[in-house]
Amino acid sequence: MVILGQHLITILEQSEKPNKEEFINLLKINLWGNKCDLSLSNGKINSNIKELFNLDNLQPNILCDHSERIWMALANNRTSDIIGEKWKNYVINNTWIIVENEFWTLPVDFTYMANTDPVLYKK
Repeated sequence: MVILGQHLITILEQSEKPNKEEFINLLKINLWGNKCDLSLSNGKINSNIKELFNLDNLQPNILCDHSERIWMALANNRTSDIIGEKWKNYVINNTWIIVENEFWTLPVDFTYMANTDPVLYKK
């Protein structure tokens, strides 16, 4: 997850304008995300995104690829720009905060938070 986050930061720092190719790559990385499951690799962490996902080799396994349509729908949607700005402001003014906590990896939903982790629930 950290490696993917670092990759995303690098992409965002390189250009302010959304990049279609990188978006489609991230979409496909999302599709094949379970390849990162450490239980499948005996805990081995691969820090090379391109090597880890080798998307070109996985392409034939996609039965129906609407990546281009998804890009077009998002790229031409003014509403998503407005929502994006609103959410960005939520992060800037701390309406939304990022909290690292083991709770997010537990097999329970939000309704269990008050009992499972009262400190987190109060945040």
